[in-house]
Amino acid sequence: MNSGCSNNDKIKLVKKKVHISNFKKAILGRGITTDIRIIKTYPNEYPCASNKFSANLYICENVENKDTLYVFDLCGKVPYFAKTDADATVVIDHENIKSNTPKEVIVNVPETFSIPLNSRYIFSSLTSLEY
Repeated sequence: MNSGCSNNDKIKLVKKKVHISNFKKAILGRGITTDIRIIKTYPNEYPCASNKFSANLYICENVENKDTLYVFDLCGKVPYFAKTDADATVVIDHENIKSNTPKEVIVNVPETFSIPLNSRYIFSSLTSLEY
């Protein structure tokens, strides 16, 4: 079986530009990590270039406060534990949160996909709880 958003229902994915200024940067708890649950994974399929940033997009739920969180993972590959929408609980290591972020990012999502205004986002990689 194929992984990620191979879309068993054959939804066509398209390259979309997301303007970060439409959203609010998430502020996570005081600890060194924040537990999140992956709801949906949209793998990056475009290489990053000098001024064009592509990202994996993870739609997640912050386990602590149940907020929806849009996690952008720049220029990387989707880790094995995030390839399926298997309701995985992972963490954001606060040391991995990027503070210097682009104004816009390219994601690979369904044509009708949109992130609601004022949604919370963060630029970070995800870390598995498995050792």
